[in-house]
Amino acid sequence: MLIRPATVADVEALAALHVRGWQIGYAGLLPQEALDRLSVEERTARWQEIVATSDLPRRGPLVAAVDGVVAGFSYVGPSRDGASGSDDGPGGHGEVWSFYVDPDRWRGGIGRTLMATALRTLREAGRTDAVLWALADNARAIAFYEATGWTRDGRTKTDTFAGVEIAEVRMHHDLRGPI
Repeated sequence: MLIRPATVADVEALAALHVRGWQIGYAGLLPQEALDRLSVEERTARWQEIVATSDLPRRGPLVAAVDGVVAGFSYVGPSRDGASGSDDGPGGHGEVWSFYVDPDRWRGGIGRTLMATALRTLREAGRTDAVLWALADNARAIAFYEATGWTRDGRTKTDTFAGVEIAEVRMHHDLRGPI
């Protein structure tokens, strides 16, 4: 497995994995008809923009490639939620904006290695802490985050997807210690 910055050549694979990750990972948590309507083409356009503006380690996507095939990705940058210290300067909070592993490869070690690399990338950007948001009912994802050193910090928010309100919990990781 190789973890590296995403390139333009990865855009279609990123989009396909992103859609599949939502459709399988959020089944039963989000409206199925809305998950079924997710478009790889629309995600491809968004991933083209993301990759084109990547500025790692400050912000950008990382991919986990196995035998040259994208098997997971993480998209990291400064915290977007106004957390204390979330400015874009050194010492502020970083955020794992997106984190997905191919569902066929769950529980194979890719996620742990990719998460460790994402956290090290945030630390290289001068971040002292990291946050991420998870669906409050996504027990599988929350268990993974907790197993990789994340803790719930008590902050919550509600988002809307396809007209349905969705509760999210914020998780925290101290980047000053071991990753």
